[in-house]
Amino acid sequence: MPNDPAAAPPGPYGPYGPPAPPPGPFGPQDPGGRATKKGPGGRPREKGNIRPVAGLVAAGVALVALVLLAGAAFSGGGDGGGDGIEDLAAPKTLGHDPVPAERSITTKPARCGIGRATVRALVPGAHGKRVDGDCAWTRPAGAGPALDVRYTTVDSGSEKASRVAAAIGRFGRATAAYTPVTGLGEDAAYAAGPPATGRGVEAVVVFRTADLVTTVTYKSRQATASAAARFRRGAFRAAAEAAKALGAAANPAAAPVRRTAPVTVPSDVCKLVPEDLFQTLGDDDDPLTHSADSDLIVEKDNIPSATTSGCRSIATSGSRHYSTRIAEVSVTAPTKPGGEAAVNREYLRTYYTARAERATSGGGGRYFQALSGLGDQAFCSYLEGRRSLTLGTNLAEVVVRSRTALITVRFGTEAGDSGLTQDQTVKGAYAIAVKAAAGVK
Repeated sequence: MPNDPAAAPPGPYGPYGPPAPPPGPFGPQDPGGRATKKGPGGRPREKGNIRPVAGLVAAGVALVALVLLAGAAFSGGGDGGGDGIEDLAAPKTLGHDPVPAERSITTKPARCGIGRATVRALVPGAHGKRVDGDCAWTRPAGAGPALDVRYTTVDSGSEKASRVAAAIGRFGRATAAYTPVTGLGEDAAYAAGPPATGRGVEAVVVFRTADLVTTVTYKSRQATASAAARFRRGAFRAAAEAAKALGAAANPAAAPVRRTAPVTVPSDVCKLVPEDLFQTLGDDDDPLTHSADSDLIVEKDNIPSATTSGCRSIATSGSRHYSTRIAEVSVTAPTKPGGEAAVNREYLRTYYTARAERATSGGGGRYFQALSGLGDQAFCSYLEGRRSLTLGTNLAEVVVRSRTALITVRFGTEAGDSGLTQDQTVKGAYAIAVKAAAGVK
């Protein structure tokens, strides 16, 4: 059992946040979620020759010019590309942000919030010590039980990145083999039994509140395995007081085992998306084609107790300075009990990450909205310019949590000028996500 767990899983999302700004750049929506038409736009290409109707050519030229001018003004430029993308549905937004605003905990409570009565009950005759805000109580000469409270704030790697997302990720990795706990902080888990040394008993409770991860350890080298339940109760008691001092939920209990029916993921994720949609989203000269290179398959190796299947389609166009238009779809599903909590946690982590991100260089267009009518929860984000080392230039991302599955879609360009506007990129990612989510049962 790990001796140095840290971070905590995503619990309830809490009260709804403040109303979000109007639903993105797409303008008013009808009940079906489509944006009000700005003009006829491009239409899906047909195989074979195009036969324009005599007498409409002159009017058509004028209308196309008008649409192109309107599109450039509406979406910040770009040459349009991708026949038919304009006619795809705009994302149907939720209208408010369901995830609490980012916050950081900088003050740690005196005595780590542990009352003297609790110390006397758990570690009789203890000597207390506090170092850098952490607390420890031990008996003389190290005999008998000991209680330890440690705080961890995870470095997000950037001032603009989400510290809460970093804490969620750390919690998930450290508690992958732990039992979920309810009623403690925003996410919690515990483990009790022999410590890593194999001697005595150790009970560890870990919980997350905002960007702070608290680890409570109650142990004894002299105790036997039969005392594991008593040490678990002691660790829960101390953890409840530590959480209360942070203003967090403080009524811990082991979570009941959930038996949720697993989702069915196709062996070929590419088949979740119709081929005609891939063709619509491709470059004018080069349609999106599926890559056979296994190195290009999207993987989410950081989600414990779950596995990921993926599909990547690309279109490379030398006419656009060798830009690469891509469409990626991945589906992550639990492989054993506990995996559902890991999937939920990963959704929350990616939500905080996307909401906080800013372009690392160039670009300025940005879109972030929680979505409705797509799975149990969903959001869409877009950022013009390079987002990170893993998310390239001008990619829209839609993440959907549907029952026990996590569906991640990316569409846009990795390099160069894609010829796609923000409007087209977001619509393309959303169209793929709708089809993929419908196919995961």
